[in-house]
Amino acid sequence: MSQLPSFHRLTSPTSFYFLRHGESVSNASARIQGRSESPLSDAGRIHAASAGKWFADRSVDLVFTSPLSRARETAEIVAKTTSAGGPVVLTDLLELDTGAFTGMSLKEAAKAHPKVFGEFQVHSWEAVPGAESVSSLAERARSAWSRLIDEANGGNENLLCVTHGGMLQWLVKVTLAQDPIEWMPIFPTANCGIFHFFARPNGNGGYFGTWEGINVLPYDVAEAPSSGMADLVGPGKSSQPRGTQAR
Repeated sequence: MSQLPSFHRLTSPTSFYFLRHGESVSNASARIQGRSESPLSDAGRIHAASAGKWFADRSVDLVFTSPLSRARETAEIVAKTTSAGGPVVLTDLLELDTGAFTGMSLKEAAKAHPKVFGEFQVHSWEAVPGAESVSSLAERARSAWSRLIDEANGGNENLLCVTHGGMLQWLVKVTLAQDPIEWMPIFPTANCGIFHFFARPNGNGGYFGTWEGINVLPYDVAEAPSSGMADLVGPGKSSQPRGTQAR
């Protein structure tokens, strides 16, 4: 059975928020980024500012971020609209390595690697040469959760992590006890889409936890609705084909 994060260690109820970065220049041109650098686009900064407004009254105690610039800038913009400390770089929040597809559009990847691309459509990044493995992604996600649980037990009741579409999958998946743990299904989330995990001890050495997906609109967050796990998207419907949540 897949190993769960150690939520049983929690000493008090905690909200964990996970935010995908705003649109990057590579997102806007539909190129696969992986761990390569690409700054936020102008639209991405608007996304981040909208997310910051949404978080402004949620008493965020501490903001963590991936070291990549598109996540760091998003985190900095969000942190300015809250009273939160940070952002603090947490390397475990880094995006997955997208291997042979890095820097390509999906059309270019399909043309350059037709057989691999066909497998990618079914098995996602596990099929791509040089991409980060499922076991490595799951290990990093559990490591990130361990740090977050430590921070929660240090008195932080609301924690925010700014990360990437690919890594977000694994922060969710390792909490679901999937066996075997694998890429599919994928939970789509657009730029500045939010995942919220609320966990509290149950008093018997265990915990109760719930996941929620939140739509953050890019220009007006006042009427942004909440949604369930089946519709984890940000502004509008995700335009990314199946298997591509690492852009």
